[in-house]
Amino acid sequence: MSQRITFHWTAGNYLPNSLDKSDYHYLVAYDSQAGVAEVRKQHPTDQRLAHTYRRNTDNIGISMCAMIEASTNDYGAQPITALQVEAAAFVASQIALVKGVDLSLVRTHAEYAMDDGYFLDNADGVDVWGDPVRGDVRWDVILQASNGSAQELRAVAKASAEQLRERVSAYQAQFSDFDAAFAQVIKMGPIYRVRETGIEARQSDESFLRIGDVVRPFLI
Repeated sequence: MSQRITFHWTAGNYLPNSLDKSDYHYLVAYDSQAGVAEVRKQHPTDQRLAHTYRRNTDNIGISMCAMIEASTNDYGAQPITALQVEAAAFVASQIALVKGVDLSLVRTHAEYAMDDGYFLDNADGVDVWGDPVRGDVRWDVILQASNGSAQELRAVAKASAEQLRERVSAYQAQFSDFDAAFAQVIKMGPIYRVRETGIEARQSDESFLRIGDVVRPFLI
């Protein structure tokens, strides 16, 4: 099976908890005081983790730390931020280049939920495997809150996924060379930081070096 990349959000706080750290290969935390998104690698990309229902084989999970107590029409006190979106798209672009992941296999959890029958509009049914869907419905990643029906949210989810793939493609064009920092597991801190002023990579001396621009305009 070809490798794939899946975007998520954690439904937690801007700083990851122990469950977040166990479920995803990469986490994108957010420092609201400094206005910085931080990319942290938690696990080797060839390790199978539990982040996308029945779709975890050869699947690299990238999750934005955010959305605690969020609903589809109110993203709450810690919504996903524009900088987290950029950071997630950037690191996905690097992974895809190195691993040879086709852009069509860079997807959101919401897309798999729609494919597999456990998106919002199937809360009382069964999924494609015949398993009952009892409230475990997925709508991540939808980038903008909406008061729409489940069918309207499908359209928003699809548009969000396309925007993310466009972002990944743009970063691949800007950063065409592999950055070895991304391959390292550094659990004590970020390997990349993303600010409005640009993207920074962690160096061997623990400092951060600006390596390029954030794609503009921001998605959200």
